[in-house]
Amino acid sequence: REFYSNLWETVLRGDTWSGTIVNRRKDGSEYHEEQTIAPVVDEAGEVTHFIAIKQDVTGQHVVHEALAHAHDALAAQVKEIELLNQKLSEQAIRDPLTALHNRRYLDETIARDMARVGRAGLPLTVAALDIDHFKMINDTHGHASGDKVLQRMADVLRENVRASDLVCRSGGEEFVVVMPGATVDAALERAEGWRVTFASTPVPVRDGVAVSCTVSIGVALHHSRRETFGACLDRADTALYAAKRAGRNRLANAEKA
Repeated sequence: REFYSNLWETVLRGDTWSGTIVNRRKDGSEYHEEQTIAPVVDEAGEVTHFIAIKQDVTGQHVVHEALAHAHDALAAQVKEIELLNQKLSEQAIRDPLTALHNRRYLDETIARDMARVGRAGLPLTVAALDIDHFKMINDTHGHASGDKVLQRMADVLRENVRASDLVCRSGGEEFVVVMPGATVDAALERAEGWRVTFASTPVPVRDGVAVSCTVSIGVALHHSRRETFGACLDRADTALYAAKRAGRNRLANAEKA
């Protein structure tokens, strides 16, 4: 009603109206009709007639609708491809079991993190973690149970780090946490929290069976400008294995070695 009200209001005041309407043929079928309606006025300026020029544009409408649908379908496909590419890119830098970042991501991004803390004059501390007696867990309870233990370790780390920290599963039962801006004392305090939390919660591995697991951790401060990240990680690993030799389920500080 609003459409036709506007049409009549336009022509009755003496103006020309142009637009497209859906009309109906004598056989009842609908078609799209492009119209231009011009009023005819007498000498007194009164509207006496209307002249309408009409054109069947159903074919054009069908083409335009088809193009619109094709455009929408193409846009949906492009979006799907973008999401797939994003998913593939994410999978390339994520460990599929724990959803933590992997060693590849660590290698690709660590230079950026080191540069950032270097410019700000802040420390950067690295923690290397290894689940104790992990092979025994796999051998005794099966690899599916071992996977649950790895996922539990990942959850402990994910839930107890800052947004700025980088947590990755570097391989097997080994994990690395990079803590930009953290002093050694702060890193050791956090690592102790991970150790206690992990050891205090048995991991359900199968029906009625839960295993208590522990983790050994080595912590090293990156010696900026004098040391590569790889060298710093090696020192954290050395401290980790010192913790293993000392009885496992403990921390070792590479700075006191």
